[in-house]
Amino acid sequence: MKKQVLIADADFVFAKELSRALEESGKFQVIDIALNGKQVVRMVEERRPDVLVMDILLPELDGLSVLEEISSAVPSPIVIATSAFLSNYVAVSAMGLGVRQLIKKPCDAESVAASVEQTCRILPRSGIGYDRRSLIANTLHDIGVPANLKGYTYLLDALELTIANPKAAFSMTQSIYVPIAQQHGVKPEQVSRAIKRAIDIAWDRGDLDTLQSYFGYTVSNTRGMPTNGEFLAIIGETLRFQLNVQGTAEQ
Repeated sequence: MKKQVLIADADFVFAKELSRALEESGKFQVIDIALNGKQVVRMVEERRPDVLVMDILLPELDGLSVLEEISSAVPSPIVIATSAFLSNYVAVSAMGLGVRQLIKKPCDAESVAASVEQTCRILPRSGIGYDRRSLIANTLHDIGVPANLKGYTYLLDALELTIANPKAAFSMTQSIYVPIAQQHGVKPEQVSRAIKRAIDIAWDRGDLDTLQSYFGYTVSNTRGMPTNGEFLAIIGETLRFQLNVQGTAEQ
């Protein structure tokens, strides 16, 4: 059965392009397009979509306010959000209110449609919440770490360890490199190098605004790169906060 999708975007041309891209996949049926936040709240209540693809910057009622308004919807839709402005505050707030993935604008309709399909495949429709591994993976993707690198896999494991133990990033060899090396049958030095290379590539190829949203303006135009430990400490704390906010919302 096709998933029912509601698109919310003040840019009607983009919304129509996204609608076409989603329906061409054969997996989605776009049930309506909302052009402002108040319409979104009403349509979610009336139409109960499986998926909501929403721009955070909506007129009349902004996206974060919309998410608060629809938080009691049962079942709640899977929410994928887009925005031309993605600060760390917006990201944390949106995730805490149930957004499954954040996509920075400008973006093309086809890439958003692909993200919607991927997110729906990984995460079933449910209440507010996020599978921890999927949240880590989406964060690394947002930062610009390529998924085909060994360092990407090691970063997934390293952030799991960092979330579980905030002090792990301060004793990298024993708390991070050694257990990951044992799990994957490699040497701790190989884990360290692969993580560093993954971060190097993210800093070289990633979007500067996105990096700044996570790491602040210490990420200058010279693209000063954090150490492995700094990267894990900062991202681990951000993820831990998001998970704590969501856990509180679910109670």
